[in-house]
Amino acid sequence: MSKFEHFSQLHVQRDPLVLFNIWDAGSAKAVAESGAKAIATGSWSVPAAFGHADGQSLPLDIAIDNIRHIVERVHVPVTLDFEGGYAVDPDEAIAQNQTNLTDAFFNDPSGTDLSKIFATRLELTCQG
Repeated sequence: MSKFEHFSQLHVQRDPLVLFNIWDAGSAKAVAESGAKAIATGSWSVPAAFGHADGQSLPLDIAIDNIRHIVERVHVPVTLDFEGGYAVDPDEAIAQNQTNLTDAFFNDPSGTDLSKIFATRLELTCQG
């Protein structure tokens, strides 16, 4: 079973999935080893750990390296707050980032339309 399928199966009505926010591979490993079923990166905590402000100010290469290190070190699904996908067009964001981010999952608690479209398209593209 893929991490995507596993993550999808964790969403059960009347049994909420609790996601603990992490910011790097060390915090991810600690949370996963504590028994979390899945983990999430935080919009503020990841850039703050690197000395940057929230809102896509963290350089994309650092963000990608960070999520790669995270998913390589934990066995549970990871959901990534990828802001607006570092692009204006969801197709552009997918084309630029799909090969680097296929093991992570995406969310945007602010609920912007672009982020929802990007997350849906990337998840569907990565499944196929």
